[in-house]
Amino acid sequence: MVKPLVSFSSSGVSHVTDITCQSVNQPPTAIASLSKMNELNTITQQVEWKTNYLMKLKEKLESLPKFHQIEVLRILHLKSTSLNENKNGIFINITKLTDTTLTQLEEYINYVNTQEEHLNKFEEQKKLITREYFEQK
Repeated sequence: MVKPLVSFSSSGVSHVTDITCQSVNQPPTAIASLSKMNELNTITQQVEWKTNYLMKLKEKLESLPKFHQIEVLRILHLKSTSLNENKNGIFINITKLTDTTLTQLEEYINYVNTQEEHLNKFEEQKKLITREYFEQK
């Protein structure tokens, strides 16, 4: 009975035995397959990260008020992005957007959030001043 070079467990490689190179230019089979597994894991992690990023971006865009969504459409239109429209609304395949466009959208969302924070802060100051100086005591 031949011993396996690599045995696997649910947590990955658990045991590697008796690896010998047959030639200097050719890596051992077990090492080559481990390298391919690492590449697949890296690719999988990148795809998961990109998917999560796009889902969060989608949620942020959908939560914007209509005025800001129209501005997002204006940005996409300037980038010659393909827009699909029907009676239910306008649809965009965000997986086909370039990194530059995604960055612009993210910057716009950050700009909107920053402006909203400033407006809320000024409204609170306005209420405080109104209460302090203009309301009857």
